[in-house]
Amino acid sequence: MLNEFIIEALKGRFVDFALPESGNFTEEGVYEPYVLDEPTFKPGKTVDPYPVQATWMGHKRSTERGWGTRNYVIVLGITSDAASYSKALSSAVSSSSLLKEAHETIDGCVAVAHTETGLTHSSLIKAWQWP
Repeated sequence: MLNEFIIEALKGRFVDFALPESGNFTEEGVYEPYVLDEPTFKPGKTVDPYPVQATWMGHKRSTERGWGTRNYVIVLGITSDAASYSKALSSAVSSSSLLKEAHETIDGCVAVAHTETGLTHSSLIKAWQWP
């Protein structure tokens, strides 16, 4: 099953198979909006708080914002073209002692690898032409 959006995305990936000329479905009418029946609605029971309140190592921010935490460094690959690089970089940083030496509360480095929309020539042109 392919819609027009997926066909366009696959055109930028240089796939080794022929793509159809048009999609075989549209997203119109696929999702029906949910209508809440307020008179019969019964909310569930609120979950009780966890009995043991844990603590964590964070950092002091401004008085207005309170305490926070940044325990993982994220390597963000913003296109599918950068996915393998972001994974390799985060793996290399995680396996070194660099982060722990920088700050003892940093737990590691993780990759957030994008799996769609590699930057193709046509997408760069579209981005450049966008108002």
